[in-house]
Amino acid sequence: MLDAAAHEFALHGYQSAKLHDVITRTGMTKGALYAHFPSKHHLATALVDDTAAHWQQPPAPAALTHLLHDLVTRLHTDPRFRAALRLTVDPDWTPDRPPVLYHRLHHHLTTAIRAGHPATPRPPHTHAHLILAVLHGTTRLSPAPAPHHIHHTTRILHATLHTTRPPAPD
Repeated sequence: MLDAAAHEFALHGYQSAKLHDVITRTGMTKGALYAHFPSKHHLATALVDDTAAHWQQPPAPAALTHLLHDLVTRLHTDPRFRAALRLTVDPDWTPDRPPVLYHRLHHHLTTAIRAGHPATPRPPHTHAHLILAVLHGTTRLSPAPAPHHIHHTTRILHATLHTTRPPAPD
């Protein structure tokens, strides 16, 4: 069920995702789906919670390269992660609590940047926001990016860490 919902949420966002399409993908009856999830909101929340559960352990201090590669790979290959990331910033889905997934990823990135790149030109939390913005933007460019984009996207994320100074204001 969550895989079918992930496909719909990743492709259409919260508002445009249709439970009828989730039902069709799973082959379940409408009653069976509603027995598990009484609403689209509950289904979206379960999807994000399930994804966030995989990000409970912080990365090793020097694991920034591995963390970035893992995030990009999951974004391109894991429909649940892709949908959950999109839902955490979707203005049409309002979770019952703060988006744990986004905050957990932000914390892991900040910790890894602080440990692996202590002399970055911007504060680590700024880099973490930028990395998450690039990842979210990737979900908006294409419903299913090609696997060869993994290396390219990872290089872009690493480049954000090595910019020597912020751009001058206009």
